[in-house]
Amino acid sequence: WLRSQQGQRVVGIIEVYNSSSRPNTIRAYQFGAQDRDGKWIELESERYVETFGDTETIQNDTPLIIGPYSGVAVPIAAFANERLPRDVQIRVTVEDIFEKKYSAALSVGTKLDLRVKSNA
Repeated sequence: WLRSQQGQRVVGIIEVYNSSSRPNTIRAYQFGAQDRDGKWIELESERYVETFGDTETIQNDTPLIIGPYSGVAVPIAAFANERLPRDVQIRVTVEDIFEKKYSAALSVGTKLDLRVKSNA
């Protein structure tokens, strides 16, 4: 994650897989971070387009179609308007076209601990 005068930005890439014989589509992303008191706060997120020279990166792209029996690397980004702790828990939730939600919790800082949970 990155710090700035305006707040903090969480960036990364998640891998999303579709093990179904039908295509699926990501229709929404939600992000949360745990503050110093252990309370979850919602992070600001929307579709972002970054351009560096001739390279364009789209973060939180929707709708994003995932073919049957395939996967895709998805660039993501979210912003926090308040200062987050050095070791912070980040929660990423992806919602598909069928309104199923899939979450991953990530510890950012001195250790990495990834847990994935489906809310289907």
